[in-house]
Amino acid sequence: MCIFQGWVCWLDEQYQQLMQALLHVHQNIPQEMNTVPGTRPATREELFRRLTIAYEYLHAYYNRSVTLEEVSRVACLSKNHLIRSFRHFFKRTPHQFIIEKRLLEAQRLLAHTDISITEISQRVGFETPSSFNKLFRQRTGCSPQMFRKK
Repeated sequence: MCIFQGWVCWLDEQYQQLMQALLHVHQNIPQEMNTVPGTRPATREELFRRLTIAYEYLHAYYNRSVTLEEVSRVACLSKNHLIRSFRHFFKRTPHQFIIEKRLLEAQRLLAHTDISITEISQRVGFETPSSFNKLFRQRTGCSPQMFRKK
């Protein structure tokens, strides 16, 4: 019974930490919306909502071949407006975001699994292992094999 009570206490603590983090995020949303370009508050709020949809879509489907047309359609923004606003708000273009997400996931898989590098490159959304190796080396300064050894 004592182990069960300890588990419940730990779970309660984790729940409280999660709630505090969510509350913090929720409280910062109005400040973040003010950084979105637009003169009227309703315009900024709507653009913030659409950019968040685009961000979440890219985050969810980073490992697929996602086109700019697809993301702009989901976010209900023109391609140019999406790129311009996404870059302004997230400090990177949608393409840069998806590449960073893929490389971070690849680093995680290289560090914590024994999956082959070819399989990892496919899992994270690269079309060829050679393009994955080249980009990985450019961004991290070492090859995927060297990264795994470290």
